[in-house]
Amino acid sequence: QGYVLESRQGSPIDISAGMDLGCLYGVCTLLQLLTLRDEEVVLDDVRVRDYPDFRYRGNRWLLNVELGVWSYDRGDGIGAFRDRIVEKLDLSMKHKVNVVIFDAVGWGLDSYPEYAGLMRDLNCEARLRGIRLLHTGYGSGIGGYFKAHPELFRGVIWENRRSYPDGELYHCIGGPVYPGTCLSNEELMRLRGDELARFVAEVQPGALYLHQEDEGLSPEMWKVRCPE
Repeated sequence: QGYVLESRQGSPIDISAGMDLGCLYGVCTLLQLLTLRDEEVVLDDVRVRDYPDFRYRGNRWLLNVELGVWSYDRGDGIGAFRDRIVEKLDLSMKHKVNVVIFDAVGWGLDSYPEYAGLMRDLNCEARLRGIRLLHTGYGSGIGGYFKAHPELFRGVIWENRRSYPDGELYHCIGGPVYPGTCLSNEELMRLRGDELARFVAEVQPGALYLHQEDEGLSPEMWKVRCPE
């Protein structure tokens, strides 16, 4: 992501980088250095050597931590939302922000008919700017909060069952509060993996945050694992 930018009067501007993203950031810096003087755009002699201390530099566009409530949704339709997000992606690129916690929580595709196509489009726009849009959901299991509020969760709330879809329910890690947590349940793990694979294929996310079922569980809850 590093680059060197050199400008001398009477010579071409030179931007050198080891990767395309470094060149992109060099151009962003060049645009910031251009000034208007006597009604002419000018660039002073300058040499800039720039590189990040942190590989990923992020922002968050969700209103409620990791829930799917967008801070840039104004209720004025999908087209206006898309245009607004692309504008913010341009702003992020200008300031070299390259990760956005963007959408959550869950791996379902049925929030509204245009969901998958819109997300795929915005992930493509972000990728062109060197930005990763990060989507979040559970790797296995689901917190009790979302079980009580399914309207905030995207996708299927899987339970621990002996067989699917209607087999006997049983409790594993966390008991009834944390459903779908049994790591020894091969059919459950396959169903969760298939769901995530469909999400990735349809949405083409720039990054994933896999929130695991044991995040924040107490030692007592961990001890109630099923015999398997």
